Amino acid sequence: MKTTGQHRLLTPGNLLVVALSAGMWAAAFMLPVPVPAQPLRVAVPLWPGAEPWVMARAEGKLRPDQIKLVEINWTSAAMRAVGNRVVDAAILSLEEALLQIHQGYPLKILMVTDVSRGADALLVNPGIESLADLRGRRIGFEPRTAGTRLLGLALAEAGLSMADIRHVVMNATELQDGGMDRPAEAVVCSEPWRQRLVARGMRPLYDSGKKGAEVVRVLVAHVDAVADHRDELLVLVRAHVEGMPRLAAAGAELEPVLRREGVSAEEFARIMEKMEVPALEQNRRWLACEDGWLESRLEQLRAELLPADGLEPARRAADVFDPWFLEEAR
Repeated sequence: MKTTGQHRLLTPGNLLVVALSAGMWAAAFMLPVPVPAQPLRVAVPLWPGAEPWVMARAEGKLRPDQIKLVEINWTSAAMRAVGNRVVDAAILSLEEALLQIHQGYPLKILMVTDVSRGADALLVNPGIESLADLRGRRIGFEPRTAGTRLLGLALAEAGLSMADIRHVVMNATELQDGGMDRPAEAVVCSEPWRQRLVARGMRPLYDSGKKGAEVVRVLVAHVDAVADHRDELLVLVRAHVEGMPRLAAAGAELEPVLRREGVSAEEFARIMEKMEVPALEQNRRWLACEDGWLESRLEQLRAELLPADGLEPARRAADVFDPWFLEEAR
């Protein structure tokens, strides 16, 4: 009897081939699809301590497929963004990082970017001559930030408290626009907003140059980012270490920085005079708790800022600091 082509396809051997092929296709569909690696997302404020990364990006040293700079000028927005992993890392003040960690956000401090010794200030309108004159005045500031503490220190020096003033909640963007829809008689701000408002006629009455009022800014990262983006974070730390000394030099390479900051070369030079930039080895010693200054500063802020509200207490410095990136940057 003749066998048709259809019958030949249904032989046991052919059926085995069909079954194996079907199994391979099924297994292929069950395999996870590779997800493209996401770049490290870093929240950068309009602040001189962030400019080394902006320069490095402009020079092609930060590849956009590896590191994405996200400009967020509103400090509390940057705090929420890094806490909720909308971004992976950010520049925050030490007190802002402490508050985030106290609320349960898993953050690590990787380096000190700079120490403000006068670059954060309380500015007042003409007619306000002393800190005592702030009683009953409308003062603009961003709550739960370094500016809040600076304002508290200024008021305490005059025997006043936050209850003695009228609060006007303002962020950096509103300062840039003038914030005049809710006029304030005094504002707390950092550079370059300080320079801009001084140019409009305000004057500094108290600043971070006062002993104990210094503002320490740090690079923080979500713990998952520390695990997932070690190479990118190391590139970021190295770019900062290499770039900060260049900010003190004049020249054409500073033009992009001046445009972004909105100040002249002379004004920017004055800003840099109000900032301390720790050397790499000093920075590493701070983070490794080999020099107790940063550790004691954290403990001081803990005592000042953390209320007895039943929340899990913030971890100690050795649990919060991660000196690995500074050690590798050497």
